[in-house]
Amino acid sequence: MKKQIICALALSSLWVGNVYAAKETFVREYTYKASEHDSKVAAKEKALTQMRVEFLEEEVGALVSTLLDMHLAEDEKGITKEYSRDVSSFTAGLVETKIISERWDGSSYYVEAELSADVDGLRKKLQATVEKQHEDRKKQLYARTKTADKEKKQEKRKQTASTLFKGNSYLFWNGVEFSYPDYFGTGLSGRSGGIFGVGFRVSAGMEIEDDARPFGYDLGFRLYPYNNLFLSLGYGTLGVKKITEFNESDGRWGTDGYRQSEGIKISAGYDLNAGSLFISFNAGMGYDAFMKSWQPIIGIILGMGGKLK
Repeated sequence: MKKQIICALALSSLWVGNVYAAKETFVREYTYKASEHDSKVAAKEKALTQMRVEFLEEEVGALVSTLLDMHLAEDEKGITKEYSRDVSSFTAGLVETKIISERWDGSSYYVEAELSADVDGLRKKLQATVEKQHEDRKKQLYARTKTADKEKKQEKRKQTASTLFKGNSYLFWNGVEFSYPDYFGTGLSGRSGGIFGVGFRVSAGMEIEDDARPFGYDLGFRLYPYNNLFLSLGYGTLGVKKITEFNESDGRWGTDGYRQSEGIKISAGYDLNAGSLFISFNAGMGYDAFMKSWQPIIGIILGMGGKLK
């Protein structure tokens, strides 16, 4: 509505500045078919308005049509398009009208009138107005596009933050675990959060060394600095060592049992999960407190479970 009023004022001002310019006079007639709700006064107003609009379109040409279509609308995709002829009533102020004859029969209103206007001056003024309207539209479209781009970037940042900090929570049962050199077991792995999320792993199983089958275990805390990459700090079984001693009675070396080593484990790895399937790889070092030495750790976990809501 504001655009219509501004347009009307602009066009009216153009006419005032052109009052004393050379005018041309034309005779036009128009018949308006009234609806059941139209009174004589309403029918007369509509007939005169439409007569003026048609006169301007005939004499000034495409400039008036362009000006009448300067309103903008947006479809669901935000694409602008020209439409509407709502400002037609305002353009009527550019033309002087003198009624010659009129007739109202209750269903239609006929009018013959003398229309006066400085056509050349009007054409020039309308051309300037159209150009200004186009410039205004460009500025409006630029501002609209800039705002839309800014909103899209903000939404993308929100989605990224949501994915990084809130996603990827799950709990899996590790059906089969293997750690180099000789540990087999089963356990649980879990995670909560996205980037800098935390997780855990608990496992119980056996260390396999020749005919020895001692109990083994593993407890670990995980930190996920990025995506499914994790750093792990834990404690558990590192392996089984065969103890050999020299038997003085028969002068030979023999097995006197096995020693199970335990210690701190530091490793890095990566989790892969697709639906209910889970695979985890890790590699690092473990410190044997008894032997006071570091040894390599390589592990793989196969499991099944699911993401937590």
